[in-house]
Amino acid sequence: MTPDAQRHIAGAIIRHISPFAELDVPCHQAPLEISLRERWVVPLYFGLHNETAREYLAANLSDADGHLASHLLAHVDWRSRTVGAHLAALIPCPQLESQIGRLLLRSDLCYAGFAYCVALARFASDEAVDYLERYLHYYLGQPQLYFDQQHAMAALAYLDRQRQEQRLTSHLPAWHAFIADKQSWQLDTACEHFDNYMAHLIRLENRQ
Repeated sequence: MTPDAQRHIAGAIIRHISPFAELDVPCHQAPLEISLRERWVVPLYFGLHNETAREYLAANLSDADGHLASHLLAHVDWRSRTVGAHLAALIPCPQLESQIGRLLLRSDLCYAGFAYCVALARFASDEAVDYLERYLHYYLGQPQLYFDQQHAMAALAYLDRQRQEQRLTSHLPAWHAFIADKQSWQLDTACEHFDNYMAHLIRLENRQ
């Protein structure tokens, strides 16, 4: 398999240059260990959208720890990073907030950004809010990049309610400009989906 094909499979589908490209994050280029891939990634990389995945995670979460979450986040593949972010949100692992925030800002891989936003919303710290706002300040100004802008907006809306703040308001003009040619992007729908997803997360946490 060619290097380009490997990058495509890992999720590096769109090449872009951003001011965050030099942010330092752990990166393991070697394939993830088969045992970890089969135990954690295969059952969970599509997220918590179905009951089977939620039940699996509830039954196995006690075996996960911060080291596992960080290890999965370090592998250059959207599937392992998605699972790592979910584990970090649920264990929880606030010590991984910087790693997850930097991965969101870099946006090297497609598909993983939603999970990063979920983890940051779960941490609900000042630093988590700052990562989301930095992401929005830059990526809402890049209308050619169909990335995770709506997920970051939904996460910030969620945190506004949790923290009794109104940070989302300042991003609405840029949001409306960004979606001018994106008729299917609806903030209300994104917020509803994000809120429901966070409710799944909280129910899983309460079962531990």
